[in-house]
Amino acid sequence: MNILRRGLACLAVLALAVFSGEPGAAEAEPRVALVIGNAAYASSPLANPVNDARAMAKSLRDTGFTVVLMENIGYKAMGNAMRDFGRDLAKTGGVGLFFYAGHGMQVKGRNYLIPVDADMQHEDDIPFNAVDANYVLDKMESARNRLNLVILDACRNNPFARAFRASAKGLTQMEAPSGTLIAFATAPGAVAGDGDGGNGIYTRHLLRAMAVPGLLVEQVFKQVRVGVMKDTGNLQVPWESSSLKGDFYFRTPPAAPIPASVPSADSSAFELAFWDSIKQSTDAADFQAYLDQFPDGKFVRLAQSRQARLKEVPKPTATVPAPASVPVPAATAKPVVGLPKAGDRWVYEVVDNYRKSVVATYAVRVQGVQDEAVAEIVTTELDTLVKERRYGLDDVFGADTFRVPGKADVQIVEFAPYALARNKFQPGRKWEGVIDYAGSPCAGTVTVVGDEAVKTPAGEFPATRVRIDCRLSFGLRFGLPVIVDVWYAQDARRFVRMERKVGRGAYGGGDDDVIQLKRFSLN
Repeated sequence: MNILRRGLACLAVLALAVFSGEPGAAEAEPRVALVIGNAAYASSPLANPVNDARAMAKSLRDTGFTVVLMENIGYKAMGNAMRDFGRDLAKTGGVGLFFYAGHGMQVKGRNYLIPVDADMQHEDDIPFNAVDANYVLDKMESARNRLNLVILDACRNNPFARAFRASAKGLTQMEAPSGTLIAFATAPGAVAGDGDGGNGIYTRHLLRAMAVPGLLVEQVFKQVRVGVMKDTGNLQVPWESSSLKGDFYFRTPPAAPIPASVPSADSSAFELAFWDSIKQSTDAADFQAYLDQFPDGKFVRLAQSRQARLKEVPKPTATVPAPASVPVPAATAKPVVGLPKAGDRWVYEVVDNYRKSVVATYAVRVQGVQDEAVAEIVTTELDTLVKERRYGLDDVFGADTFRVPGKADVQIVEFAPYALARNKFQPGRKWEGVIDYAGSPCAGTVTVVGDEAVKTPAGEFPATRVRIDCRLSFGLRFGLPVIVDVWYAQDARRFVRMERKVGRGAYGGGDDDVIQLKRFSLN
């Protein structure tokens, strides 16, 4: 599955290879960090990367890291610094951390960190003027130390992109090995802001969360996500992809809980952020996590009440589908479709028709429905975070792609999963124009074929089939024909089957896959 993805996210990537899970174990190990902030670019200077690097260096020193801080450095100095960092890490072992703030770019599926002396006129200049982000990952991997972190806060607009035909916004996702957590400053298809204060928005919230004792790394990034979304009005949504095998703390838990009589502004803010992140949850374990973290918190009674109610009432199971003997005639008037609700969850499997096998599974859970849009979280079947995103309820013309950890060769495409919610799909209706196919224009039509029964592993559903028929040109004369059939089921509040065929055009491609509902639960 190899369709070109344009408009990919500007990413701040945090890679953690975690080998020990005992609180306090990490602080007993050596900690080595290389921190780089590049801001003084001749063509497009930045305001905050040097401030971000200095603040990060101080925070890391406070948590036991030996830090090398470098500011506004060129290509040769960056390469030498990464090489020396790898050597130091191999000698000391323990924990390694690399932090970079500045311009970054993706070209042909690879990420590059841009030195301040970069002079790039053509795409083939990039490898000789910018540092491949995989270089530092290779150095850390060859060090064979116990734990590694790589933070790339390189989310600003690329000043060289307009000269390069193949470049896209921000960075592309980097594949991390097992035992890794990857945290992104914003969702794919978006660009994060540099910030108008002393630090960038993402780094500012990361520094605050890192300073809280006793937060697991997963909790740290939950706090960061809540804070960034609040500050940007949900325009920037950090997200994570994790394959961690153990626990990691920037600061280990305190020996005793912080007395309630001596609250701090930061602890109150983090308690509120924590509560906001779970208050709509349908999992009792989330409320237990709050009670463990804030035993004297403001929402203890409410958390206990909701926890007790969730334990008493079993979670809903999949809706019973309509029997196969009762198909829905095209002339039957459909009732108003129920909107998705917070806590609704669907698990899908992806079948590659070339391989004749299931190549990936993933889950989608609704976080909330507001302002004519659905906020949802995409995870693996075992709830490892893949991404967070928002979909318009009236969106008929937009697709999104993502990859599940461990399935780098499988590109999953979802096309307007909630488009049926407003009941605008009368049989025979057609839209024409340019469709957004995951950031690339696809000229063609969307047609409501009609109502029909469809079988899935979750059962058989009365559904409405919609066909997308367009051509991906990528700005070229000849392109790739794309045909996508989507079956939307009212009983499931989302699509239940999607068939995608991308023809072998003059410029490559060739996909033939099916996404089908495996199981679901509705609130």
